[in-house]
Parts: sequence; C-alpha cells; structure tokens
Amino acid sequence: MKDDDPMGTLLDFNTASPVQEKPDHSRNNRERIERIRLEANANALAILHHLLPGGRIVGSEFEAGNVTGSSGHSFKFSLRSDKFGVWSDFATEQTGGDIIDLWKTNRKCDFKTAIDQIEQYLHLIPLRNPDGHSRKHETRTDRAEKTRRDLGPPTNTWYYHDASGNIIAKVTRYDPEPGEKEFRPWDCRTNKCTHPSPRPLYNLPGILSESRIVLVEGEKCADALISLGIPATTAMGGSHAPPDKTDWTALQGKEVVIWRDNDNPGIKYAENACKAIEAVGGTVKILPIPEGKPAKWDVADAVLEGFDVKSFLDLSTPSGKTYRVSLSEWKPKKAYSGPAPEREWLVNYTFPMAAVSVIAATGGCGKSMLGLDLALKISCDFEPDLLNTHPEAFGNRVMQHGTVVYLSAEDDRNELLRRMEALDPLGKRFKHNRTIAVPLPDTGGPMPLIVGGKRGPEITGAYLELRKQLLEIEDLKLLVIDPLGSFVMADIIKDSVVASFTLGQFAALAKETGAAIIIMHHLSKLPIGEKGKITVDRVRSMIKGVTGIVDHARLAYALWSPSGEDARSLCRALNVPWERNKVIDGAVVKQNGPVDLEIKHFLRNEHGLLTPVNEMLQNLKIPKNELMDILVDVIGRAAAAGRPFTLTAKDSCFSDRKDELPFELKGIGRDRLVSMCGELMEKKRAKKCAVGNSKTAVYLDVPGGKFWNGQGSFEPGYVEI
Repeated sequence: MKDDDPMGTLLDFNTASPVQEKPDHSRNNRERIERIRLEANANALAILHHLLPGGRIVGSEFEAGNVTGSSGHSFKFSLRSDKFGVWSDFATEQTGGDIIDLWKTNRKCDFKTAIDQIEQYLHLIPLRNPDGHSRKHETRTDRAEKTRRDLGPPTNTWYYHDASGNIIAKVTRYDPEPGEKEFRPWDCRTNKCTHPSPRPLYNLPGILSESRIVLVEGEKCADALISLGIPATTAMGGSHAPPDKTDWTALQGKEVVIWRDNDNPGIKYAENACKAIEAVGGTVKILPIPEGKPAKWDVADAVLEGFDVKSFLDLSTPSGKTYRVSLSEWKPKKAYSGPAPEREWLVNYTFPMAAVSVIAATGGCGKSMLGLDLALKISCDFEPDLLNTHPEAFGNRVMQHGTVVYLSAEDDRNELLRRMEALDPLGKRFKHNRTIAVPLPDTGGPMPLIVGGKRGPEITGAYLELRKQLLEIEDLKLLVIDPLGSFVMADIIKDSVVASFTLGQFAALAKETGAAIIIMHHLSKLPIGEKGKITVDRVRSMIKGVTGIVDHARLAYALWSPSGEDARSLCRALNVPWERNKVIDGAVVKQNGPVDLEIKHFLRNEHGLLTPVNEMLQNLKIPKNELMDILVDVIGRAAAAGRPFTLTAKDSCFSDRKDELPFELKGIGRDRLVSMCGELMEKKRAKKCAVGNSKTAVYLDVPGGKFWNGQGSFEPGYVEI
C-alpha cells in the first residue's frame, strides 16, 4: 500500500503474501470411501455375522430373520458375484445395494457415520492427505506395518473374530515381487504387529453353529469354500501355524474334514491339526488329494478351475469310526461279542473304576478327610500282614494302587499337610510320591472347568489342560474334585442342562483315563421340625441340586448324622463318650449295578477321620433282656410319632422299614424279630391294635400308647393299610 493512497485500497502485488487457498480433499475422500467399500466387500461375511448374529449362509445367500439380525429367513443378502451385496428384508420391505447400505439400515445412521464406523470396525489405517500428512496422527499400526523395503500396497486383508463377532486380529498380505508373498499379523487387542495369544480360528462366528466343518490351509482357501456356502476355517498362519498356540476348542464335538495343500508342508499341517482337534474332542478325516493334481494344488485352485467341490466333499463324508457316533460300530457281532469283562472296583462293591461317583454330605461330616484317607491308601503301597491283609475305606477293601490327583478348592497347603501327617505318620507318601494333592487356594483360587456360554455350558481351557495332564499319567487310579461347586461356574444346582453336561464331561474323562472320578458335593439340611427317621431314600432326595447330578453319576454315596438317640445308643454300646457329630452314617443311595447297600456306622477318631464300626457292633453280645427293652422303646416311639409298625403286614419292623431300627436290632434276622415281638405280646408289653372303625388289629403299640385303645391317629400323609 502506497503512502499517498488515502483510502488504503491499492495493493502492491510485488510485495503481497501469497494467497493461502483451502486444499481440496474431495479426491482423497473419494479414495477413502472406495477403499472402505472394497475392504467391506472383501470382509462381507465378517460384517454380516457382526450385524446379523442370528443369520447363516444358505447356498449363495446369507439369511436372517430381518435386517436387525434375528433368526429366520425373511432377510437375504446375495453372495453371488454378479449380484453381490444386493439385499432385501421381506419382513420390513427394505432393500439395499451393498454392505454400506446394510450397515446404515441396521445401525440407523447416515452414510458418513456408517463409513466412520466401518473404518473403525475393520481397523483400517487412515489415508494420507495430498500434502503427505495423515488426517490423523500416525498410528502404531502405520509404523508397525512399514518394512525396510517397500512391500507395496496390501493385496488382501483377512479379519479374525471372537464368538460374538468382534474383530480381535487381522492378517494382511503383500505381494512385493511377482511370485513372492508376505503376511503381516496384527493383534487388535494389544495393538501390536504380532499374532494374538492364543491364535483364534478363522471365520469363528460362521462355524460355531455348524456340526461339520472343512479345515483348509489359509484364509484365501477358506473364503473360496465360504463363497460356496460351505462352513470352512483355517488356523492363523496356515502350514506354519504352531498347533499348541492355536485355540481349537471351537471344534469340540464337531466333524472336521481337513483339505490340505498338495505339498509336504500341507501334510505336516494336516497331521498336526488332526492331533489337536482330536485332543479337544472333535472327529477328523484328512481328504486324499485327487489323482493328477499338480504340486501346491489347494482349495482355491479347485474352485477357480471349476472342480466339483461339493460332490467331492459329499463323497468324502466320514464313515465308520470317524462319525461322532457311528451306528454300524455298535452292532452285536462287532461291539458285544465275547465274554463281558469283570467289573473293576476302586473300593470293593462301593466305588467303580472308569466311572463318576458322587459323595454327598452335610458340612462338617468329614467327607474330605475320608477322601484324602482313600487317596493315601491308593497311592501308597500297602504292606499286608497276617491280621490285616488289605487296606479298607468306607468299610470295604481298597482294590487299586497307583497315582491319585486330589483337587481341593477349600483346603490350603497347610491344612492338607496337617491332615496327611495325621493319616500317614510313617511318611509312606514320600516313598511312593504318587499323591498329587493340589490346594487351589495356594494356586490362584478356583479352577473353572465348566462355564456358562452363549449356547449353553462349555468346557474351559483349564479343563483341557487338566485332561491333557491326566492322560499323561500312566497309573492314574483316582481323581477327586472337592467340592463340585468350586469347579463349575454355572448354575449346576438349578439348571439340569448344566448338571447333565458337567457329569457327562466327567464321565467321558473317566472313560478316557480309566480312573475313578469322585466328586464331593453337599446335602441339604433336614427342615426344622421334620418328623421320622432319616432313610436312604430320604437322604438321596436331600442331595443338593437337580436330579441330573445324581442321575448322571454311576453311583452316589451319602454321609449323614443319625438321630440323637441312635447316636447315643451306638456310643453306649461301644462304651465311648457321646459327642455331637461323633457318629455318622453312610451308604450307597444310588447305584447302577451290584454294590454293598449296607448302612455303615462311623465313629470320628481323634484326627477327625471316620472309621467304620459295623464289624465291632456285630461282635457285640447284647443280652436278650436289653434287646427286648430296645424293641419296646422302638415300637412305642414309632406309634407316638403316628407311624406305627406292623408285625407281618406292610410297614413291618423287620422288612419294609428295617432301616429305621437302631443298630442293635439291624443285625437280627426276620424270624427272630417276629419271635421277640410275639414274646412281648405274651407278656402284655406290646399288642396289635385296631384303629378307628377298623376291626382288624395290625398296628403295634405299647401300654399307654395312643393306639393301645384304638384312639390314635396317623401322621399327616401316612397311609392307613
């Protein structure tokens, strides 16, 4: 501006600063949108499973109930190359032309928001502006994916998801030179250029609900099958994938067909994958490569050349033993010929081998001490002598010797040590070194083996780790789970599905290892004011939880506190002082097969161990007059409770309700009991009474009892004969 210009309106273009024009980013924005569209199309199945969790591939279409993702068939998204991305929701009459339209409709947002969300979902690196600067700050992903030499633009990107459809990793492919390829993994959870740990399987949301899966070598091959509507997956890294670093649990219980590449790395990949899948409980068949195929021929080549993939897979349907359950394998001549093997026992006629047993008791009964005592007797070689030819537990002989694994969720290392010192004062456990007692409080707390999943209960990585270690123990005889509730992170008490699944898994583990599995569980307490004696049937109904816990176990053993009168009389007979919880009764309350059904009576010793005393009681010489007094007392108490005994009819004291008799009378035979009752009636110490309008005298009572003169009434719910 010149000094003589009073208006200050003239400009000197020789000295003026350059005009700063606003840069035009429209071209860059178009490139960004096109890039997102291409990436979205390349990963359409991942986005479809993410947006529509209830959908699945049917032929050349992805179907769902509606555009919001419920299950059904009204929504269809075309996967055909000539109509890719065209979709219709016949339930709401909405339509669209590509994956971005679907995202907008599903998320109820505008185009710009949809683009931003897809870019974020796919973890795409921001494009650079024409001036060379990123629209955002350079990310760790930008820096990590740079290499010493220019790899050029990525030629493909594959995304890995968790079971809910969230992206957790991706693999990017580069082709820097003709015939040369390089892959770069990215862990989206740690934001690092590395493989995630553990490595997920590809297309996880697409295979979870399928029963038959094709495992291939590489994401490109998996996509080739998925485009044909065939459930397929691959391990991250293809033939270079380390099997021990891959999470194979999604294939548990599934029928897996492995279609490898036609080369030596493909053979190794298939062999490793086969072992890993079988280890988690899947069944596997490796497909033979068709004759005449060139080296390195793979699934993608087969689809490209028009190979009849579906017919090839149909003809290769696993047969015989590769089915999950092959019916032809279980015909009599094949599966049931020859003599039946003898039943093997852990404890003779009490706990079977290769099966699951439940020990249930109320708190403080002493089941854990009994379990540890059994573990030590199995894991420490027993040295017999003339008077003691075999160790005993639960009142019967211990039949096995070998390694025991005891998982204790409640007792720490110090408590287990105190108990083992009391049970094994001579230190035999150190000589044989086969008692593996794991105190979970000292190893990080509870070990969830079964958890609740979106599709129901499922096993955990801890279960698979435990299973693997147990299978490596050649002489494993017993696994103790103490208590059940600390190892199941689902509602096993109320949910029958959880109970059935849990006991089924343990039954399969028992069969695989050949060992007995004993699960410690709890009994409910008797309601306050509950009348009558505790019977075996009553105790069985007191085992906590749904019937699936007991029904799916081979055997259930219960421990309970008898009535105070019975406990005192037992202590009196054995000349030991009575204390609360001093006497415990135990018996098998559910069994499949022949077992010892006798009710065992236990006394607690100074260390807290329950020791059976049935044999001692049988050797007692109780005078007849004392037995007669006891019988009078039993008859009188039963009548006073409104549940009188009969002599020979239903509810007789020597057959139907013999388990209600005190221990002194349990060993007496039927005829002798009848004779004793007859003698009591002759001496007018008891008589058969009629009740109400009945003229038939069948009920036993004693003088002064409410049935003596026919005036008594039955306990509510008690059925009159």
